[in-house]
Amino acid sequence: MDQGMHAGYLGLLIVLLLASLGARRLPLGRTIGYLLSWAAIFLGAYLLFVNRDAFRPLIDRVATDIRPATPTVVGKTVRIAMSPDGHFWVDGRIGQEKIRFLIDSGATMTALSSDTVRKGGLEVDTRRPMILRTANGDIRADRVVIPTLKIGSIRVETLGAVTTTGFGDVNVLGMNFLSGLQRWGVEDRTLILTPKAST
Repeated sequence: MDQGMHAGYLGLLIVLLLASLGARRLPLGRTIGYLLSWAAIFLGAYLLFVNRDAFRPLIDRVATDIRPATPTVVGKTVRIAMSPDGHFWVDGRIGQEKIRFLIDSGATMTALSSDTVRKGGLEVDTRRPMILRTANGDIRADRVVIPTLKIGSIRVETLGAVTTTGFGDVNVLGMNFLSGLQRWGVEDRTLILTPKAST
């Protein structure tokens, strides 16, 4: 849509607004107040539209946070659609707790937030800390074991993980989870997880 059409639509909206206010015969002060309020709304909407690419990461993050991440199960295969942010998010269960995970093949280990460890009632081993290298530098992490993890039809027992306050509120399923499957891969923006026959 070119600038001329933008201006035409904006002009039409202004004319309709003025006609509506004129028909209501409001006092001048209230009319000016309404005009200023609508002008602010139109300006905000216009700026959002013009700068929509700059706001795209925020919009994608919000869409990812509110979108259900329930996997589709076909037989024993679990299919996870790519989220608007380009990642694969899935809701799983640690015991009876529903936990959202980011599945990341670039992560060596599964990582849990401190809140997830608390909610899952998991025991942290502080005797053998690990040093993890991240984009923000080295951080200390403690080991933890997930007794039972369920992702759709996939059930994993005694999965090793790490935890640290430096992870924020994100939980990550890493390669130690993926390598325990019979097969995994991405097809048509869908992550396909196939458990081993004994899973």
